[in-house]
Amino acid sequence: MIKLIISGQIASTLPWFFLNPLDVARIKLQAQGELQTHGSYKKYGFYGMLKNLYMQEGIKGWYRGFVPIFFLCQFNGVRLGLYEHTRELPIPRIISAFCLGSIQGFVGSPFNLIKTRNMLGEKQVSITNGLKMLIQQKMVFKGAQWASARWGVNSLVQLPIFDFCVHKFRHLPEIEKVIISSLCATFTMTTIGQPLDLLITRIYNRQDQMYGSLLKSIKLIIQVEGFRGLYKGYVASVLTFGPASFTQLFIFQYLLDSL
Repeated sequence: MIKLIISGQIASTLPWFFLNPLDVARIKLQAQGELQTHGSYKKYGFYGMLKNLYMQEGIKGWYRGFVPIFFLCQFNGVRLGLYEHTRELPIPRIISAFCLGSIQGFVGSPFNLIKTRNMLGEKQVSITNGLKMLIQQKMVFKGAQWASARWGVNSLVQLPIFDFCVHKFRHLPEIEKVIISSLCATFTMTTIGQPLDLLITRIYNRQDQMYGSLLKSIKLIIQVEGFRGLYKGYVASVLTFGPASFTQLFIFQYLLDSL
């Protein structure tokens, strides 16, 4: 099992050396024009956001929040490793996927909060100072229930669909099979989970209690921003999580076969 977890952590971490800029753009796109009507703010697209960030801060701006992401990748690696381990246990895969994702989301929530604020705020804080601040403000698990739900749903969709597609396309060459399977899993996961992902980004970034229950929050966003407000940053999410999912799962499978 240790081999599975270490393989998962390596596979989870490596892609983010290249994909962190896309994740910064995704977070900023989800937060732009928050609770503002369409046309009342300056709107950036995905590439426009990346360009604007580079023009203002250079390469450093593209790697905001990278240290918290490193910690989050270790939690994700544990999820991948334990999920693979459940193949040997008499547990329905769909249940293990949801439970492992929910636990990952809850435990990783403080790091995700620090990451989000580092990406959106003017000041960057270290993991140590960020955790101290959250403890002092009694906000360590702010939004943790939503993060748990988000990662539970994401894991519930991503891993079983990936397994299904791998089996369905078993006649294809290995790399083609993994690419197709990971894209199918990621597209479905992102489409279903995008509204919750956007809501978490905004909850993490706010100091107040503007957002209440899930249904009330979704209703508020739709009333002010329209239905498409729930899908701000959707293209960025697909372009981020698609390559991340493929590279993570491909590297993970390669390590399992090699070690």
